[in-house]
Amino acid sequence: MQIRRNFVAAFLLFGSLLTLSCSISPASNKPTESVKSTVLGDGHKYFPLVDGSKWEFIYEFSNAYGIQKGKKIVRVDGQETINDKVYYKLISAYSGIPGAESDVSYYRYSSEGIFYLSSKDKSEILYLPNKLEVGTTWIIPFHRGDTFCRVESMESAELFDRKYENCFKITFERTEKDEEGKYKIKGYEYLAPGIGTVKIVRVIENLIYSSKIIEDISLDSFK
Repeated sequence: MQIRRNFVAAFLLFGSLLTLSCSISPASNKPTESVKSTVLGDGHKYFPLVDGSKWEFIYEFSNAYGIQKGKKIVRVDGQETINDKVYYKLISAYSGIPGAESDVSYYRYSSEGIFYLSSKDKSEILYLPNKLEVGTTWIIPFHRGDTFCRVESMESAELFDRKYENCFKITFERTEKDEEGKYKIKGYEYLAPGIGTVKIVRVIENLIYSSKIIEDISLDSFK
């Protein structure tokens, strides 16, 4: 399995959560004109989007050959109208990870939740339900295999040098196939109110070659 393939898989779901999460300041805790008519719930509180916001994540990738570290920076770069719907445009850039390339993704609020577009020519998918509570489940469809998500608990997220209170812990799992093998991907993500993703741990296991990759993604800073 190549590093490029592994890295893409790392941020496919939440990147993620990968991974893909946005911060909001108290002074800006209001929806923009384009979403004022939308009934916003916990999905908005735990995935706030504000133009100009920027987050920096520490990314750690480990397998049988060792550990590799890098960074991912995400910023909101305005809004775009696609198929008569207004989306926030998120740009992601990476450093320290060979083969990782910058990418663009799109998110919008609705009364159902937060929808996601990987590119302008793709169909949107429900990324995060509007109503979040312990026990909530949903499926994120993907052409290699659906991802099954569940809100497991509300608890504190412990990072190396800080703690975030009142976080939703979301677990996810999927099995997928491609030309390089069959994989089982599972892990968890912490969403903090007013911030978004603060922590993702993901395990990617190649079921054919019995190899395993562990990814640890932690929020370092946001503004």
